[in-house]
This record gives sequence, structure tokens and C-alpha cells, in this order.
Amino acid sequence: MMKLEGMGIFARVAEAKSFSGAARRLGISKSLVSKEVSKLEKALGARLLNRTTRQLSLTEFGAAFYEHCARVVQEAEEAELLVERLHSSPRGVLKCTAPVAFATLHIARAIPPNMVARPIAPINRVICGTPEYFAARGIPRTPQQLSDHDCVIYTHANPDSVWHLSANGADIAVPVRGALKVNDDEVAWQAVRAGLGLSLLPTFIVGDDLQSGRLQAVLTEYLPSERNLYALYLPNRHLSAKVRVFIDFMLSKYSPPPYWDRDWVSGSTARDAAAASGQSDAKHARSRSAAPRAGQRTSSRTRSA
Repeated sequence: MMKLEGMGIFARVAEAKSFSGAARRLGISKSLVSKEVSKLEKALGARLLNRTTRQLSLTEFGAAFYEHCARVVQEAEEAELLVERLHSSPRGVLKCTAPVAFATLHIARAIPPNMVARPIAPINRVICGTPEYFAARGIPRTPQQLSDHDCVIYTHANPDSVWHLSANGADIAVPVRGALKVNDDEVAWQAVRAGLGLSLLPTFIVGDDLQSGRLQAVLTEYLPSERNLYALYLPNRHLSAKVRVFIDFMLSKYSPPPYWDRDWVSGSTARDAAAASGQSDAKHARSRSAAPRAGQRTSSRTRSA
């Protein structure tokens, strides 16, 4: 019967595509790794690896055998982790996958060097632009009016230059146009911040700008359907302590509404800003009309605001 240890070593060689890389990962010598793989091939009566001076590659038999080895090794590791859970001590290396912009702007700042962390959050999107852009081009009041605006199009999410909005539970497909099309949402964000147009962007990217007023949201009653960022793991598996801690922390960190969706949601849209600006202009006009004319006497009495 083949030893589990040899199957585990072979699996690491297949993943590293080298004896040296597997040896470093396992913390054993390269010669021992090579010896164990040779013993495994002898026991199976088949060659698992194509060996050249430059690289290793799996034979057809080796590729099929690796799939089984990987599952066996994973089951063994999870059995060991199940026992370790009794000690409730998170340990080991945790890998997670997330959008680059989200990881850069939010996960990185949430992870102190000595802690384990993990993300789960709603992903909302808004149409936004700078106050200067809206002052020059006007504010779209309906989705159809977006055709009169320069739109920065994120081709990864909108390859056909159509923004999918929602109103009263119904989807609205809005064709948009613009001179700038990019395949990176952070590039689109920077273009919008530079005043080059409007874009439909995730709030986890533009949340700080919406809260500060650097960007303003429009057509918020037509927000596209909500998406979600999920923590994914295989069903019917016992979660290791490190994964469990990661999920629990992120749930608390990004509990709805996440911090990037707070404050501005209550009314910091371009429409509200425009209304406030109009009130300010009217107040300023009344102030000018009430200002004393040349030669007119004024009272020295002041009133606190």
C-alpha cells in the first residue's frame, strides 16, 4: 500500500513544478523529495513526471494521479485541522480572493500586521461625477438624459456600453457614450475625479469621495441591482479556526451598511447639492438687495447668527 507521505510529497512537486520548490515548502531536502517520488513511481509501475534539465511536467498518468493525491492530502489536512480546532488557536497561511480595488482600499487597511481578517459586504454602484462637471454640463434627471453626457465606460462590467439600472423592481437598459473606455475600474474612478465625465462605479471605491463631496451621485433612485461580495468555502467541510476567525471579523467590520456607504446615502447627491446651491444663491441675492446703498446710514447693532 502506498504511503500517504509519498502522495503528499508528489502533490507538492506537481504544484511547485520542481523538486526544489516542493522541498522548500515541505521543509525537507531536495534529495528526499526526489527519492520519495521515485519510490512512488516504482510502487505504481508508471512514470508520473517528465524530467528535463530545465523543468518538470506531469505525464498523462501523473496528472490524473495528482487529482486524487490532492484530494487525499486535503482530507488529511482537514482531519488534522479538525483536531486543532479543539485548541481554538488560529494558525497557518490564509489565502483569499477579492477584487483588486476592494482589497487595496478596504481589506488592506482593515488588517493589522498581527491579526487575521476576512471580507463580506454588499457591493452597491452609483453614477457619479464632480461638482464642477455638473455645474458645466447640468444634472441628468432621468436615465435617458445620460445620452447627453460624457460617460467613462468601464468595459469589464459594461462591454456593450449599456448601463443596467433599476426602478420599481424593473430593469432599465441605458445606452451610454463617451470618448474614454477603460478596462480597470480604478482608472475609471481617477478619470471621473479629473472631471472627464460620469461613470457607474462601486461605492467601495468612491465612498470616501461621496462622503467628502469631491464626487456627487445622481439618479440614486435608479441604482442598479445590488451585488454582494462572498466568502466562499467548500460545502460539508469543517472550517478551520483561521477561516472562521476571518469570516467573523469581516462580518463585523463590514456590517450593513458598510462604512463607505454611510453618510452620503442620506442626501449628499448632486441633486441635493444643486438645490442647496440654489438656496444659497437666493439667500445671497436677498443679501445683496438688502445691502445699504452708497451714503445710506446703517445701524451699528449686530445680531448673533
